[in-house]
Amino acid sequence: MAKEALQKIKEAEEKSSLAISNAKKQAEEILLKAKEEEEKILNTAKKESQFLKDGIIKKEILDAKQAYEPTLLGGEAKIAALENLEDAKIKSAVNLIVERIVNISGNS
Repeated sequence: MAKEALQKIKEAEEKSSLAISNAKKQAEEILLKAKEEEEKILNTAKKESQFLKDGIIKKEILDAKQAYEPTLLGGEAKIAALENLEDAKIKSAVNLIVERIVNISGNS
């Protein structure tokens, strides 16, 4: 009877050892799957944040262009007006100089 009891104890120990070993394997598999899932989630989050960042940058560049375009166009118009004004002043100055030269040469 003692021999049978010892055999049952030995079998119970083997079963519990096997159960512990299986539980450890399952825990390792669960941890591995959790790490893989974590990596997938992080990669997805990185891609989404990059997409959002790129969209925000594009929008801000467009907004900036729209904001400075009227100023740029106004500045270009002022430059053109100044260039025309300077051309007119130069022509006027040349005409005055030519007129004086002709008057001086003509009066001699």
